[in-house]
Amino acid sequence: MLEIENLDKMYNGPDGVLRAVDDVSFHVKTGEFVAMQGASGSGKTTVLLCAGGLQAPDRGHAIIDGTDPYRMTPDERAQFRASNIGFVFQQFHLIPYLSVIDNVLAPSGALPDQNVNGRAQELIERFNLSARADHKPSELSTGEQQRTAMARALLNNPMLLLADEPTGNLDKENAMIVLNYLWEFAESGGAVLMVTHSEEAASYAHRTIHLKNGKLLASE
Repeated sequence: MLEIENLDKMYNGPDGVLRAVDDVSFHVKTGEFVAMQGASGSGKTTVLLCAGGLQAPDRGHAIIDGTDPYRMTPDERAQFRASNIGFVFQQFHLIPYLSVIDNVLAPSGALPDQNVNGRAQELIERFNLSARADHKPSELSTGEQQRTAMARALLNNPMLLLADEPTGNLDKENAMIVLNYLWEFAESGGAVLMVTHSEEAASYAHRTIHLKNGKLLASE
C-alpha cells in the first residue's frame, strides 16, 4: 500500500542545510499497522508528510497503491489525497465555527459524488458523537474533538491512514478508543502509519520502525 524508497528531504537552516530524512526505505502492506518512533527532530513527521503527498522529497519516492503522487499536477495530487488518504493529527485542526457534522463533512467538496451525508452520520454514530453532532469544537471535550477528527479522516473511505501523535493530547480511555480503531482499520484491509512517542501506543501496531537523525534504525 505504501512504499517509501530511498527518501531524502533537506531544509535550509540557520547553520546551513539540514538533512531531515536520509535515505529512508520501508513498506506498509495492506492490512498492516506500523508505528514510527524516534526522538524529536529525527524526521518522523517529515516522512509522514512525504508519505501523504503533502511535501515532495528531494530524492526517492513515496508510492501509494502503485501511484507516485509527485508525478501528478498539484490539483491531481490534491484529488488523489482526498480520495485515498486519511490524516489524523495531534492538534485535530477542526474548523472552530462549524458543528461536528459539518467538520466531518468538510472534505466532501473534494470527493466524487457519493452519499457523503449518510457516511458522515454513520461515522458520527460509530464514534459515539450523535448527541454532539450540532456542537462546535469549543463545546467538546478533548476526546470528542479527536473522535471528530478521526471521523473526518475516514469520510473518504481511505486506503491509507497517516496519524501524527494521534493520542498525544488524550487521556488513557480516549487514547484506547483511537488506537483500537486504527488497529481495526488495518485489520479490515486498510493500512496505517502512525508517528508516536508512546510505547503503549506503539504496542498496538503490528511492528515498529525507528528513526534517528533522519536514518532508519530498525524494524520490530
